[in-house]
Amino acid sequence: QVAPNIDENLFIRVIIQPGNGSVPGQRTVTTSYQALFLGGANRLLQVMKKSFPELGLTRKDCLETSWIKSVLYIAGYPNDTPPEILLKGKPTSKAYFKAKSDFVRQVIPETSLNTLWKVFLQDDGALMIWNPYGGMMSRIAESATPFPHRKGTLYKIQYLTGWIDGEKNMAKHMRWMRKFYYYMTPYASKYPRENYVNYRDLDIGMNQKNSTSLSLAYSWGYRYFKGNFNRLVKVKTKVDPSNFFRHEQSIPPLPIGSTATYLRLASTFDGGGTVPKTLSQNGDVMPKPRLWIR
Repeated sequence: QVAPNIDENLFIRVIIQPGNGSVPGQRTVTTSYQALFLGGANRLLQVMKKSFPELGLTRKDCLETSWIKSVLYIAGYPNDTPPEILLKGKPTSKAYFKAKSDFVRQVIPETSLNTLWKVFLQDDGALMIWNPYGGMMSRIAESATPFPHRKGTLYKIQYLTGWIDGEKNMAKHMRWMRKFYYYMTPYASKYPRENYVNYRDLDIGMNQKNSTSLSLAYSWGYRYFKGNFNRLVKVKTKVDPSNFFRHEQSIPPLPIGSTATYLRLASTFDGGGTVPKTLSQNGDVMPKPRLWIR
């Protein structure tokens, strides 16, 4: 309720992790905050005092630096790390993780959060990052760029679970992630349940080896791009009709030799005006698509 409506020069996100409680052996939820403010520390303190005094921000919490060094800070590097490390292009450590994403358009009630934490604490590698939207993100039209998650979005959630022992405990973490994602269904965006393309999630569907399917690609394409998916199919058909550039969730072209001039994807409605629903492999509800090619 605060971050999407705060000063437009301030980006502040919350990182949520399991932690140790005050009682030995007790686990609890911990939160930490990362922020980027386009301005000086004194101005930031004024903004926070007015809009988010509960955080108790002080001058010693602030670091004035260049934009490129702020990238290192957000990435978790120590403050004295030289920017040239970004040129290496290789991770400094090896780890395994599974990620998913959601876009939230309504405030999650506090009572629901209390129940949510119980499920969250069931995994020892759990992590959530809540990134606020609003501001300029809301003023850009959904159709202006392929990225459609604009007006009305309060924040984006990235779900993560990580481990370091390879395949030994992978199944356990994957089960928890899918369970938690299913649990979050009532609080996520709907029709479609939107996802962030840069957090690619193969659970929502993927192309078959060496081939793509237009109807299959709808399952992830509409989640990532909403109505812009249709336009991206047109571009793909024009630029790469043979589908040379492809991956597990690439956008497919219209079939070669097709006389199709445009593609339209829509949800069907029954006589009562309700949306027929299908259950994805994640367990979340999606509108049943109908595909027209002309």
